[in-house]
This record gives sequence, C-alpha cells and structure tokens, in this order.
Amino acid sequence: MAKDHFIPAALLGRFSEDESGPLRQRRLHVVSRHTAGRVTTAASIGYKKRLYGVDQDFFQTSQGRAIDKLWDAYEPQLPRVLDDLIAGTLSASDWIRILVPFVAATFARDRSYEARVVARLKEEGVEDPQTEAPDLFDKTNLNLNRLVEMNRFAARAIVCEWYVFELDGDIVIPDLGFGFDLLSDPDEEPERVGFMLPVGRRHILELMPVTERVLATRSVDGTWQVPLVHARSAGSSVDLNRYLCQCAQDFVAGTEAATESISAADLSTFGPSQIEKVLGQWPFNIDTLVLAGLHAPVDKLLHDEPLDLDEWLLDRFEGVTELDSRIAFRFARTARRFPVSCFLATDGSTIRVRAHSNDQRR
Repeated sequence: MAKDHFIPAALLGRFSEDESGPLRQRRLHVVSRHTAGRVTTAASIGYKKRLYGVDQDFFQTSQGRAIDKLWDAYEPQLPRVLDDLIAGTLSASDWIRILVPFVAATFARDRSYEARVVARLKEEGVEDPQTEAPDLFDKTNLNLNRLVEMNRFAARAIVCEWYVFELDGDIVIPDLGFGFDLLSDPDEEPERVGFMLPVGRRHILELMPVTERVLATRSVDGTWQVPLVHARSAGSSVDLNRYLCQCAQDFVAGTEAATESISAADLSTFGPSQIEKVLGQWPFNIDTLVLAGLHAPVDKLLHDEPLDLDEWLLDRFEGVTELDSRIAFRFARTARRFPVSCFLATDGSTIRVRAHSNDQRR
C-alpha cells in the first residue's frame, strides 16, 4: 500500500546533520506528541498510507494516483531549486513551475486537511458538515478539492513578497510544513499573516501579503527575474523553533541541536480549527478564490508565451480537468470569473500584480 508523504521526504532530509547520501535516507531527530524522541530517516516519517487516493473506476489512466501526479511535477527538482533559492540564483521559470506549486501544495496536502474543511464549514454556519454535506467528504472529492486549494494558495504566494532569512542556528521543520507570524492573536483577525516555510537547516522562506508588487523585471540579457529579499534574521533560531512547534500537529524533525530543547509539551498549540482560521485571514478585498488560477497566466508571461490579458478568465478549477483525459468534469460555477487583466499588467519589461481594488463596484 502506497505511503503518501504529506511532506516530501527530500525536503525533510534537508534538516539532517548528514551531509551526504540520498536525502530520503538521511537521519533526523524527531520529537513527537505521542512517542519518545527518536532518530529515524526522512523516508520513515511524514506519510500516511493512501492519503491521496481517488476512485480508480474514474481515474483509470492514473490508476487512482491522479493527485500524486501533482506532487511529482515539482518534487524531483525541489532540492536543487531550494538550493538556488537560498543562494540567490533562482530562475523565474523555476520560481513559477517548482517553488510556487511547492508552496501552494504545502497548504493543501497536510493530513489535517479534512479537519480544516470541517472547521471552515462550521465557521460558515454548517453545524454538522460531514452529515449535511457528505459528498464533499467523499475521499475522491476531498482530494480533488486539494487542487482547488492549491490554486488559491498559488495565487496568494504570487501576490506575496518573498523573504529568505538565514538563522543563527539549526531550525526544525514541523509536520505541517509551515508556521506563521501573527501580528496579533488569531482570534482578533490580524491585518497580515506572514507564513514561514522552513527550506533548509538554517533558512526559512517567509511570504508576506502586499496590496500590489512588482512580480518580475526583465534583465539586460532578456530573461525575467523575480525579486527576492535575502537577509540575516534578527530573531534567534530558538525563538523561531518555538513558533514552528506551535503549528506542529504531531511532530517536528531536525538536527540534534535543533531538537534538544524541545519537548512534546511544546507541540500543537494550534489545532486544525485555529490553523484554518489563520489561513483564512486575507487583508485585501479581492478574495483568494477570485485570484485562484493566477499561476497559469503568470507562467505564460514569464515564458514569453502569447497571452491576451483581457481574454483570459481566471479559473479556480485550473488543472483539475487535466488530471485524467477520460473524465468529463462538471463544476457548479456560482461566482463571476474575472479577466486576468484585473490583476496583472505588463509593459514587456515589468510585470505587476495586485490583490486589492479601490473600485467598490467590483
């Protein structure tokens, strides 16, 4: 039975003390809520059997592994691209085709996703979601919805400013794959939430939403460059590890130095419902579901492919129909679809993106 990793084993291996050997086989120190601290390999943790399975009768071409194909599109290149991210040599193509999908999937492939969907529906007034909306919680439908969630978070990643911080010591990676930097208590709806993704033993990627930004500029050699800010973190690795532990649902992993001061009591301050509430925070008046699908036209722009910004309508279901060529997908489209020109603009030398509108008629 397939072991579906909700965190790529090759990503986990980047937090090992081992400097050689396959990333999947590198050793990690693990602190868990339910077991004593232990040393194991990256391939031996961070998975659940058949987590992403879909109905094989429908997805015959992929033999029920359609969702896993999404991860396969970026995972093989992830270690190299994360090295480029840290080194400051990242290409625009790798940013949109490897890193943006990686970031987006981090918020959609966790094993607590179903619990987060339950919490979301309860917040919307559905008292018993699994009874009142049983079709949504069918395993195939739930896993297909992960792709829609990816489209939302890909758009969020694109409109955020990207910061790469180097820490003064080793950091852990939580089983959720991310942590967050709250400007206030999660129950008070902070204006902005910075999402932190550990990408190496001493490096973290932080995404901070902004109303508008320069997404890419044309360099003198004609290629597109995506702006990234690299800096030494003003905070300590000990403090950062404390934040990351709060988001861990079951375990954190890292070097002995990173985990030696962590206990089971430090983990899981935030449960699925609180995490869903934080993920739902968006300070701008353009909803992320409206922006969902933004990654496809951005990809075209960054690869200088023909694109009519006024004709391209954003689609939150982008990519779902490509999962299996033998299936005809039908979606209930209850919201207006906007042309990408509402949010993207380019003059050939600069690409700008915005996530807020001053037009109250929107």
